[in-house]
Amino acid sequence: MCLSQACSAGGIGPVVSFSFDDFPRSAYTVGGSILKDLGARGTFYTSLVSLTRRVVFGEKFRLDDLYALTADGHELASHTLNHVSSRTTSVSAFVQEVREGRAAMQQLPDLTVSNNFAYPFGAVTMAAKRAVGREMLSCRGTTHGVNGPVVDLNLLRANPLYGEVDRLDCVRSLLSTK
Repeated sequence: MCLSQACSAGGIGPVVSFSFDDFPRSAYTVGGSILKDLGARGTFYTSLVSLTRRVVFGEKFRLDDLYALTADGHELASHTLNHVSSRTTSVSAFVQEVREGRAAMQQLPDLTVSNNFAYPFGAVTMAAKRAVGREMLSCRGTTHGVNGPVVDLNLLRANPLYGEVDRLDCVRSLLSTK
């Protein structure tokens, strides 16, 4: 169920959110296109340093892909400037990375960047969570599970959808969780 359907049904109900971290180009060109065709949108978390780094799973995204995905209604969100872990960086340096990562994307002309964030590698310390939570609307980690009934916006849960077909049972189970 997409958010607009949940809202029109008389209130916020179950919502499925699709997000892509450190995404290869195909995540937008294929995954983003599928979501758009279904009337849904995704969140794409990245750092601009990813433009110069090699992506393991296919061709890396291009700068014009960032403009295209936001023009298509997808959300672009940050992932630090240099894709660093909060576990190997001081809290102050990590917060600076978060600020600089978002600012670097916001400085690109006419590019819409949200104030949502995903911890690189899913790595988060309690101190980083507290500090970054003051900077961002939401922060997503990689802890599996369902967000709710109480939701921690400073450490949203996420569940991988990649892998072997045997993962489908886990996904079905999550979707049927009330």
